[in-house]
Amino acid sequence: LEKESERGASYFRNKGYYDFSKFNYFFEADTLGKQNILTYEIRDYTRNELASSAQPLRKFSIGKVQISHSKSLPFREKVLKDINIIHPGDPYSESLTDINYKRYTALRVFNNVSIEMTPVDSTTVDCHITLGQGKSKGIKLNLEASTNSNWLFGISPAISFYNKSVFRGGEWLSLGFSGNFQRQFNTDVQANEFGVNGSLSFPRFLGLPYSAIKGPNIPRTVIQASFNYQNRPEFKRYIASGSYGYSGGNEKFFYQLYPLRVSVVKCDMNETFFETIFRNITLFDSFYDHIDAGVSGQIYWTTDASILPKQTYSYARLAFDLSGNVISLFDRWLPMDEYNLSHLLFGFPYSRYGKVELTLGHTFRFSPESSLALRFIAGVTDGFTDLDFTPFEKQFYAGGASSMRGWQVRTLGPGDDEMLDLFAIPSQTGDSKLEFDLEYRQALFWKFEAAVFAEAGNIWDLNPYKDEDFLPWYRTIAADWGLGLRLNLGFILLRLDLGLKLYEPSRAKGYRWLTPDQWFNANGSSLHFGVGYPF
Repeated sequence: LEKESERGASYFRNKGYYDFSKFNYFFEADTLGKQNILTYEIRDYTRNELASSAQPLRKFSIGKVQISHSKSLPFREKVLKDINIIHPGDPYSESLTDINYKRYTALRVFNNVSIEMTPVDSTTVDCHITLGQGKSKGIKLNLEASTNSNWLFGISPAISFYNKSVFRGGEWLSLGFSGNFQRQFNTDVQANEFGVNGSLSFPRFLGLPYSAIKGPNIPRTVIQASFNYQNRPEFKRYIASGSYGYSGGNEKFFYQLYPLRVSVVKCDMNETFFETIFRNITLFDSFYDHIDAGVSGQIYWTTDASILPKQTYSYARLAFDLSGNVISLFDRWLPMDEYNLSHLLFGFPYSRYGKVELTLGHTFRFSPESSLALRFIAGVTDGFTDLDFTPFEKQFYAGGASSMRGWQVRTLGPGDDEMLDLFAIPSQTGDSKLEFDLEYRQALFWKFEAAVFAEAGNIWDLNPYKDEDFLPWYRTIAADWGLGLRLNLGFILLRLDLGLKLYEPSRAKGYRWLTPDQWFNANGSSLHFGVGYPF
């Protein structure tokens, strides 16, 4: 009966009865007879705080609407008015107030949003919207590093600057720099990678007014651009990318859709490497100059969107990528290359492939000091025809600070393949991926935490093997375990993980299971430094 009174009161407040409450419901039960008699009464009067006696229920309308915010955070008044959906003369509605609150919160500019309704007479309420000052600018830093017993050392720093209201209207600007540096200290082999990126996000669908969006979530239009340079012993690679799309959602559900995504890849190879991969059609088609244009997106859902959740939670992410599907409709008008193998767009052949990846995760929180985290990853990519291949930069890889930590990044797989001798720095990739991760986390003392983890997975090529010695894919699933030490400062978490190989499918038959005395010899372990939990 209590829940029914609350539900009913909310219903009437959404119909304009501002001062209707659960106290307008009256229940009386007579249980003395053979049957219980319940009297259910709705009182059609209320005690208005401006009146000295009970008044009949009346519908309220909106009077004045006032929006105020801190002057230390400049913001265009027109944008604040356009986002608002409460206007003078509108019927009062409690649900519209909740929607309005979520719309201002979705800007992620103001640290708090307050909407107060004040009655001025028996049928009118004024609306006061107060927006608290928030932090609109900042810098983010991320760092990962790893090494193994073969003295292969890698470090991946990233730094970005953000402004959440660059044009004083909730437009998010992000500028970033990233790098990846690998070197083997017992040789002169090294590889360097640099990247710059920028994105600009507008709090609406460009071309549509705010009034076209009625719901609580403000969708955003996102424009991105990036440039990446890779300098490896075998080749130099240049990748310029741009995209236009939309994103939106709430604190637990998020989506991104890019109907226009373009990358131009230029690769300069040394003569020896070119002659080697020319005899391998799969590798050659992964490294040639090309345009990658298509559609991509992702959907993400979680039960807790906190940076460091303190309770049991789950999450799921589905990402997809389609390339060349629209361009191929115009093949009859596009020129061919000199070998009549590929159609050209602006002098570059274009890629045609599809890619999908699913990530599922669940973390059991046993207490504030202990938890168990699980993660599952499955992905596949393939060309649309037998002559199409997925570009190198879009293929799957395993190993590193957040994936199969017994291996360095890009050193595992595909399947039971041995490390390709084509690359001085490992670059193992595949067309499909499966991985399952488990990690138990336990608080120690002060800000320190310990972790014990186990992982199983690999990457595989889709091309069929005819070698009789080739193992079925399920027998090439690699496995590792390890220990971790974390420093949890609340606003940032630093971690150090030691991954130890258990099963290495690329080893000779009878030597694939590693014993403890092999973990620190012959590339049997890897040490990783990272920021944040691995999953």
